Amino acid sequence: MLPTVPYEQLNILEPNGSTPLHAAAYIGHMVIVHLLSHQSGCYGQKRNRHGYDGYEEAKPNDIRHMFHRPSVRNRFFDDDGNNDIQQLIVMD
Repeated sequence: MLPTVPYEQLNILEPNGSTPLHAAAYIGHMVIVHLLSHQSGCYGQKRNRHGYDGYEEAKPNDIRHMFHRPSVRNRFFDDDGNNDIQQLIVMD
């Protein structure tokens, strides 16, 4: 069912004031959090009506770890030893 739901609907605040990702994180549904955040690309920083994002709503620490991105020192550059500055061009 998840692939048929439009991206915008996955990130909309429901009448209860939370997104599906907030609810799954709060309840501790690890598989659902993974599907929503990693496969469907749900926006994890969206705040619910209480002002919490998905990470802050997560009760178990194992769910919170799913929201962490790896901290890489130069994540926008290749680690080839070349210190040249590269320009990133973003096209609309």
